[in-house]
Amino acid sequence: MVQWNEEPILPFHIGSIMHHQFTPISGVFLSAVTGILIDRCFCPGPLIYLIVILVVGSFIPGLWLLRGVLAGWESVVENKRFIRVSLVFLVTSFFALWHYLDWWHEPLDAFRPRLLRTTPVIAIVELESEVRVQPQPLWHPLRRGSRERRFMTDVKIHAVRQMIEGKWQWVEVSGRGILSCSMSGTEEQVERWLSFPTGGRFRVTGTAVPLENAGNLGGWSPATHYWRNRCGFVLNVPDNPLAITLIHTSDRWLARMRDTVRKYARLNLKHLLPDRQFRLASAVLLGDRQRLHTEELEQFANGGIVHLVAISGLHVGVLAGGLLFPVRLFSRYQRTLYVAALAVIWCYAVIVDLRPPVTRAAILVTVSMFGRLCFREFHAVYSLYLAGFVILIIDPSALFDVGTQLSFIAVGTLFLLKSQISEPRSDMLRLLLRRKSFGFRVCLTLIRHCRMAILATAMIIIVTLPLTAARFHLVSLSGIVLNALLALPVAVAVFNGFMVAILGSVPLLCYLPAILSNWGFGFIWKLSDWQNENFSGTHWMAGPTDAWCIGFYLLLSLALGVIPLFIEYQKAIRWCLGVWIIGSALLWPQRIGFRTSVDELRVVFINVEHGTSVLLEIPGGGVWLYDAGSLTDFRIVGRVIADVLWHRGHSRLDGVFLSHADLDHFNAVPFLLPRFYP
Repeated sequence: MVQWNEEPILPFHIGSIMHHQFTPISGVFLSAVTGILIDRCFCPGPLIYLIVILVVGSFIPGLWLLRGVLAGWESVVENKRFIRVSLVFLVTSFFALWHYLDWWHEPLDAFRPRLLRTTPVIAIVELESEVRVQPQPLWHPLRRGSRERRFMTDVKIHAVRQMIEGKWQWVEVSGRGILSCSMSGTEEQVERWLSFPTGGRFRVTGTAVPLENAGNLGGWSPATHYWRNRCGFVLNVPDNPLAITLIHTSDRWLARMRDTVRKYARLNLKHLLPDRQFRLASAVLLGDRQRLHTEELEQFANGGIVHLVAISGLHVGVLAGGLLFPVRLFSRYQRTLYVAALAVIWCYAVIVDLRPPVTRAAILVTVSMFGRLCFREFHAVYSLYLAGFVILIIDPSALFDVGTQLSFIAVGTLFLLKSQISEPRSDMLRLLLRRKSFGFRVCLTLIRHCRMAILATAMIIIVTLPLTAARFHLVSLSGIVLNALLALPVAVAVFNGFMVAILGSVPLLCYLPAILSNWGFGFIWKLSDWQNENFSGTHWMAGPTDAWCIGFYLLLSLALGVIPLFIEYQKAIRWCLGVWIIGSALLWPQRIGFRTSVDELRVVFINVEHGTSVLLEIPGGGVWLYDAGSLTDFRIVGRVIADVLWHRGHSRLDGVFLSHADLDHFNAVPFLLPRFYP
């Protein structure tokens, strides 16, 4: 007689989701991360990596052959350990070399090292992406400079014209940069720029500007920021049609097809949505964040919903959920619907340039679908390891991108939360619910989903708090409520926005998605405006250091079993994690929003270009600023000063001395006051 086990096959508790053993995928991923960290922090050099790869690569086959000759179980086990250790060294060295070639290495003819100062140039460049248009900045009494529209695109430089031995000659160079042009021209000139094809080669006359490092210790570095996309210079072009001329187009059909699809989707959104909803939809669905003004992006950040205007895994999740809904109705065509959904998801990932969060979400959806088709269990941690490994192969520097880090931490938190609170409904409960009215069941479902949204948002904010505080220096408490209220409108807006982008030219099929998308994006704007006018809930702070964040997430991964080491000491690790958090808050209260206790007199002159700002640290008197202004944009100089204060661990200012009422001495004060209020 067959005895059935009444326990659930896949029990939902923390052990089934987060606890796991070392497998090839987890070992390879952790080895890859180790190699990338070694190269970024120490950079021993490619020769060391090649020696390790050659030595270990020749050592492994010998151990593998020796494995069959060895007698005795202990010798075989010891041989397996040597092979595993050798594979770890091999993968670590390979990814260290891969990161070196991606981040440090430049060819001999690179243009960036030759560009030592701002230089007029005539160059041959190739467009790497479609032209992006930034809107005219809003008027502000403290904003100086031009209010013209700016056109930007990534380019690859091929040659520059130089004077050699008294003759003008073309010199071949290589490298990537940013092509920029500010103009207040007619719509005809705007359309001319927007029509430039990706892959086309242009003759450009302009000024090449090197990207500089940070002017202050701990400040924002343009050179490091743009080098993530391997851009090493800016090529400024004057507002003159003769300054840029098309030479010929290339045969990069995939890039042109991608741009054609993006323009088609953008045109449909613009045709069926009002201007404000169109700009938000274009930013959310296509990544056109430059269409939103700086003030609007700051408003989303203060409300804790700035992640909505960044291409993330949320979009893939909503798209996959909408595309797979017919599976419930037509289960007979499950395989066909899965394949069609995967095709659409990966096409979208390619259209948005395979950004790491989208690639991660697409891989997770693919693994989940294939697991269902093959009747296999979906393991969250191993799937995350696989997604991370693929992303590191595509771009090893993505490990240091804060968007990628937040994406993986957020989805890991969601998996953990699901394992803790998901409980399958019993047959008795389902029978009782069937006897209730339809309205009661709908209300119960909405309450359950709202509860899940609030818990998920709160958990993600808590777990990502150290990283967001260290990188963005703010914590938005109102984000918990706003994200819960926006869960349904965002899902409606995103999915119907996709439908509008695809079916916008079909007369009958586009009307309902356009109405729902307009309602969803309009609701997001209205709720964000209401929060900005009536409720702040934003707490600014210096935040923890990078070393503290690394220690926190390492202890958290060990405590939850994400890293399968020291499983028997997990209780002690959790105690260490609690002591780590509480002790740090007691030892460095100024980093979480309290005043700084100054023990030593220090005067720091802050580089704000044409302007003045001096930081005064006075024992017994607190932290003061002497002037805070520059002739640049008040937000730019404000961020420069704020970065210096946050780097030195100051979350509050005791006051600001103003020498006189010239704009280059005080225009950053309105930016600093809400962030460093006494």
